[in-house]
Amino acid sequence: MRADEDYVPEHEEAEDVEHAVGELAVDQTSTEDVEEEVEQSSDFESQELLRRATVVDAIRDMMNGHGPSIADLAVLTDHEREAMAFLQAVIEGRTTGGAFMYAEQRLQQLNLVLADLQPLLSVGGMEGLSDTLIQVVDGFGDLRHKLELLEEAQEEQLREPVKAKSEGEDGDDDKGDGGDPAAAAAKAAAAAAKAAAAAAKAAAAAAKAAAATAAAATAAAASDDQPKKSTVWDPDDRGGGAA
Repeated sequence: MRADEDYVPEHEEAEDVEHAVGELAVDQTSTEDVEEEVEQSSDFESQELLRRATVVDAIRDMMNGHGPSIADLAVLTDHEREAMAFLQAVIEGRTTGGAFMYAEQRLQQLNLVLADLQPLLSVGGMEGLSDTLIQVVDGFGDLRHKLELLEEAQEEQLREPVKAKSEGEDGDDDKGDGGDPAAAAAKAAAAAAKAAAAAAKAAAAAAKAAAATAAAATAAAASDDQPKKSTVWDPDDRGGGAA
């Protein structure tokens, strides 16, 4: 799987992740329903049930950080195994080759993958699999929410260099992070910390000035309370009175 490679579904793309997950959440497909769908030999029915159980269990494990082995997926078709590989890349945010995937791409790939995997995830009424399906549905919901928030954050980071340039900021500063979202975020955090430190310093200076003003006011009030010596000569004053 290359970094620029997109998943090509066999089925029509799902409307969106939320819609697909919503349908899975209310699914009540039973073992009997699967048997009616295949309408073939009992061996084929057992194989179909095994395929569905394999996919549900594998996705549950992937959501918990434990990817399935090739042997675990041997019962699936080549295209279904490919879909599982793309799903794991969406969950981890890295292609099988280790290339970084942006949240927008991960959401797009998730829609495509679910279009093909949704039929295999229809196990809501099957004994022993319904509880696992609930975990899978919750996992998809959490993943979608996380990717939507991450997409907004990444878009904001990518807009920052353009915004800074349009406002006339130093072009050399923009070159320093090379357009790296992580570097841009670190730079913004450092600027915020510097501004907070400056604000704290200004607040401390203001507090110091206020304290000095209060001390001066107290001293002046104390001076006003002391009796003042008269400067008018008193004939009864044997001490000499005023000079």
